[in-house]
Amino acid sequence: MENKDKKNSKYHQKRLVLSSISRKLKAIRQTNIDRAKTEDKKLFWATRTINDMLMMYLYNKGGDLDFKTFHQWKQDGKTIKKGAKAVTVWGQPTQGKHRIKKEDAPQDKKQTQEDEDFLKYEFYPICYLFSSADVVEKKPIIKEIEPLQEVKEVFSL
Repeated sequence: MENKDKKNSKYHQKRLVLSSISRKLKAIRQTNIDRAKTEDKKLFWATRTINDMLMMYLYNKGGDLDFKTFHQWKQDGKTIKKGAKAVTVWGQPTQGKHRIKKEDAPQDKKQTQEDEDFLKYEFYPICYLFSSADVVEKKPIIKEIEPLQEVKEVFSL
């Protein structure tokens, strides 16, 4: 896949939108910290993560704040409604390595052999969540088996 195709992918587009919204929310959070009149308010805003703010102010559907991933809902015995759209938030950061050319490597610090070939970075993937309004109880696939006594009566056993 060419680099051009990656930049036009749906994932990349969602990531750009989420990044833009996140920068705005970060500025709002900092403004609220600066304007807070009490230490409690400052602490409140200082401890809000971007994901907290996304969930509370952007994705709050009528007070429904129970969001889980597809697999978490599946573990709870639920299934996602057809046509339900996931909301995007930042996932847990992952560590990555990017191979670099030796001439591009920074020369201002001593590097180990491993550091010479790779540039380490932290990457925040996108996580897709579904609201409890988007799920239903999973229907059992197998019908309930009649009790053995009723089967015996039917077959005159």
